[in-house]
Amino acid sequence: MTQTFGSFIRQKRKEKMYRLNSFAKQVGISNVYLSYIESGKRPAPSQAIMQKMADVLELNAEEYANMKYLASLSRSRFSIPENVMKYLSDRPYVFKSLLLAAENELDEDAWREIDSFIRHRIYQPK
Repeated sequence: MTQTFGSFIRQKRKEKMYRLNSFAKQVGISNVYLSYIESGKRPAPSQAIMQKMADVLELNAEEYANMKYLASLSRSRFSIPENVMKYLSDRPYVFKSLLLAAENELDEDAWREIDSFIRHRIYQPK
């Protein structure tokens, strides 16, 4: 089964052993709203609420990135975060590379290599 935003939040909440009510209270939302999010009846919440969720769940950088990705998929249309849009608009070479990848239907293995390269550049010891 494909992971959804709601199932991701539920999994991480349970890993941290938070009950639905206590987690909702710490995040500042109602337990009903959280239940709807976790069950997929509501899309991902606002960026501010997602940040609170990430803070309470103590997500690492990779988990946070995955959460944001799943959030964008949960919304009625695919949304690109503002910081990514700014990054693309400020760097036309990145946008052109994405267009080239899309036009040539770059496969998952190629994207894994690109992802590995980027992560190595970002997280390499200094």
